[in-house]
Amino acid sequence: MSIVDSTSSYERWLGRQIDVVREDLDTKHELMAESAFVCFRGTYYRWLERVADWAPGLDAPVVAGVGDLHVENFGTWRDAEGRLVWGVNDFDESEELPYTYDLARLAASALLAIREAKVRLEPDAAADAILAGYRKRMTSGGRPIVLAGRHRRLARLVDDELPDQAEWWKETLGLPPAASVPRSAREALRAVLPAAGWRYELHTKASGVGSRGHRRLVLTGDCNGAPAARELKQLSPPAGHWLGRALSDGAEGRAGLVRSADPLRAVRGGWVARRIAPDCVKLDLGEVGTRAGARRMLAWMGAETANVHLASADVPEVLADLKRRKRRWLEQAADGLADAARQDFKVWRRQYRYGDSNPGFRRERAAS
Repeated sequence: MSIVDSTSSYERWLGRQIDVVREDLDTKHELMAESAFVCFRGTYYRWLERVADWAPGLDAPVVAGVGDLHVENFGTWRDAEGRLVWGVNDFDESEELPYTYDLARLAASALLAIREAKVRLEPDAAADAILAGYRKRMTSGGRPIVLAGRHRRLARLVDDELPDQAEWWKETLGLPPAASVPRSAREALRAVLPAAGWRYELHTKASGVGSRGHRRLVLTGDCNGAPAARELKQLSPPAGHWLGRALSDGAEGRAGLVRSADPLRAVRGGWVARRIAPDCVKLDLGEVGTRAGARRMLAWMGAETANVHLASADVPEVLADLKRRKRRWLEQAADGLADAARQDFKVWRRQYRYGDSNPGFRRERAAS
C-alpha cells in the first residue's frame, strides 16, 4: 500500500477505537504536507508497517519500547521533589518491539532534521551519539535525567527554551471552550487534581502531529491564588494492534523503569491526564546552537532510551546483540529509513495538493 492507502486504513481503524476529531485529522493531513520530517512524525503507523522492509537488519531482542520515538518526543516535568526532570514524555505507542526499532526511528528522525537544516550536525555523528549514549546507560544500569547537579548543561538548554509565563498562561486560558469532561476520563482526572473540589474551566486543544485527531482537553482554574492547568488526552491502542499484533504491556509504569516519575501524570480508562505548565516544555533540537551541543543532546536521547528499555530488557542479551552488529549499522538503517520517509512524503504531498487521493478531501467530497 502507498502512504495514502495506509493512512486511510489506519484512520478507519482509529475511528473504531476512539472518538476521532475529524477536523483535527484534516489539519494533520495538511501539516504532513509541509516537510518530510513532519510527515514522518505524523505517520508512525506507516513506519511500523514498513520498517521490516525498509530496514531488514533490525531483528533483535524484544523490549517494551517507546515505539513512536523521535527527536521531538522528549520534554520536562516536575518530580515528587519538585525538581525538573527531562526524558521521554509520550508513551502512546509503547509496546513490545525489538530494541533496535526505537534507536533506528530516533536516528532516522535526527537524519531528517539534519537534511532539512533543522540541526547542525553530520549524519554519522548523529547515529554515533545516540548509540554511545544508549550503550553507556545499558552498561551502567541507567540513571534518571534530573536537571540538577550532573546535568547542568542540559538544564541551561531547557532554561533557554522556557516560554514567557504570562504569554503561556494567556494562550492557555484563551483556548476554545468545551462542554464537559467525558465520563471515561474522570478517573484519570481525579488522580491529578490540584485539590479536592477544584473549580475549573474546560477547553479544547489541538496540538502535536502524531496524536492529532485524538480528543484533547485542558482544564484551567485558580489554585491557592494562582492558575493551575491539567490536560486530558484520549488514548488509542498502539499501531501494532492495527497491524494485527496482540496487545502487549508498554513501558510506562513498569517496575524497573529508570525514571524520576511525574506524580501528576495518570493513565486510566483510556485517557492520560497530566499537569501542564510553562516549565513542562519540549526542547527543540534545532535551537541547540552548536554541533557539540547537538551531539550531547542526541547522546542524552540515546541514554534516556536505554532508561526506558531497562525496565524490560534482558541486558546481557541486548549488549551481546549490540556487540555483534557492524560498526555503522545504525547510520545505515537510519539512512534507508529516512530515504523511504522522504519518498512517502513526496507521494503524500503530491496527493494532498491534487486532492483525489487525500483522505480528508475524500471525506469532504463524500459529505457534500
